[in-house]
Amino acid sequence: MKVFEAIANALNEASVSEIFGLMGDGNLKLLTYWTSEMEKSYHGTRHESAAISMADGYFRATGEVGVCTVTQGPGVTNSLTALITARKAGSQILLLAGDVAETQKGWPQDIDHMAVFAAAGVPVVQIKDADSPFAEIFRAYRLARSSGGPVAVNMPIDIQEMDWRAWNDEPGEEETLEGTTSVVTDADFERAASMLLTARKPVIIAGRGAVESGCESTLIEIAELTGALLATTLRGKGQFDGDPYLIGIAGGLGTNLCAKLIGEADVALVVGAGMNDFTTMHQTLLGDSASVVNCDLAPRGIGRPSGELCELAGDAGLLIPKLLDAISAKDIKNLGYRTIDLSEELASFVPESEITVANDPNYMDPRTLTIRLNELLPHNRAVVTDAGHFFGNPCTYMRISDARSFVCGIDFGSIGLGIGHAMGVSVAYPGRPIVLFVGDGGLHMSLGDIETAVRYKLPLIIVVMNDAAFGSELQIMELWGLPVELSVFPSVDYASIARSMGARGVSIRTLDDLNELGDLALEEGPIVLDCAITRKMRAAWLDEAFVRE
Repeated sequence: MKVFEAIANALNEASVSEIFGLMGDGNLKLLTYWTSEMEKSYHGTRHESAAISMADGYFRATGEVGVCTVTQGPGVTNSLTALITARKAGSQILLLAGDVAETQKGWPQDIDHMAVFAAAGVPVVQIKDADSPFAEIFRAYRLARSSGGPVAVNMPIDIQEMDWRAWNDEPGEEETLEGTTSVVTDADFERAASMLLTARKPVIIAGRGAVESGCESTLIEIAELTGALLATTLRGKGQFDGDPYLIGIAGGLGTNLCAKLIGEADVALVVGAGMNDFTTMHQTLLGDSASVVNCDLAPRGIGRPSGELCELAGDAGLLIPKLLDAISAKDIKNLGYRTIDLSEELASFVPESEITVANDPNYMDPRTLTIRLNELLPHNRAVVTDAGHFFGNPCTYMRISDARSFVCGIDFGSIGLGIGHAMGVSVAYPGRPIVLFVGDGGLHMSLGDIETAVRYKLPLIIVVMNDAAFGSELQIMELWGLPVELSVFPSVDYASIARSMGARGVSIRTLDDLNELGDLALEEGPIVLDCAITRKMRAAWLDEAFVRE
């Protein structure tokens, strides 16, 4: 058995079922063995960034390590933007990178992979001989799973071709991270419980850490006992779906009503949330005198509030049930925010009430378009959004049923990764409709991978928010008094391009055009909705980020 075959068998032993990638001479024998001899699943993309993003989207949807592979040199460098996005998101990815043989040093594809991965902040496991590739793959896989981020495996071609010396190549026992002794005391839980039960207007803000720790139902119980409203961060979106006291995303990507209610809260329970500048609206989300109970692995200060601070440092999955016990032990139920008047206000609230529609007779307002799509598109969907001027609209207005059904690839601020994320989510959820929101700029960067979605018959609904511009740059140029010509492009018919690549394509020029969609036959593969949107409105999140005093 060759080393590349041992690598494939190690992946199989680690229960890897899917590999995403783009082949080259550095990984083609591995992929051929994986698909032909082992009869395993491989999804080949048209660009390396899509391969990495597919693995990223797959992880975000399933919580399982996403495995991807590229060849050496440009295969690695083409991966970097998507790889850094995954690192910033904390996505568990295993990247198998081919490398040149020792005899190929100085060839065109030769580059110092170690320096490249180090610059990206990604640890590397080197396959250095034929004695231990099996064990090294297990080590890399476990490192990706335990460290909460991507790990690369460097595989020189000449070593891949060696005969595997299997007699001493065992993965060994899985190392377990020593748990830190919790410093949270009974008095801390008692204090936090009292703060929430005596609050006039309590609110719970749950982030991705709450999702990963699985404490959603416990937080709902706490909210019911303390009279708290429920909100999430962007990366926690989808938690608490259907709860009548869910007010949406906290911060600049939420509704005005959500910001108002959180601003009036006197106590906030923050769980597994970083509370960055966007979530806190530059530290203005909570009122100056609000008190905070902050539960996270490493609680960080959250800015302006000068009220009481109670920190519960540790895994929310362990600590939040203990907080519930402390609250339940008091045998008190706080009405808090949950009054009849507020219940009626939340039940009757519609997001359109906060929108002044942009007056542009030839183009749609992206907010009202997204609200209409929320009503029309299949309700069992997952939603993915690329970065761009439009991205806040699906974050705010598209409803999803759970947090793993929403992927927002804004982590590195790059456009063009959304189609890869969407395809990875689609592999994770076979047959389920995946709605991708992407700008014309981002789609143009990744057009080739429409063919990938067609080839695999992935049920994607690709909503192109087409303003014939780099929308964010156009709005920033206007803000700063610069001419906008460099950010504007001729209009492109993406519906026709989609059809030329084997997808279905529909031009949407008015909201009424959406009524013609009917039931989408997604088993036929992707459909591209080319939606003409106005340039005559600037997103609130962009104002928050770029308006100069």
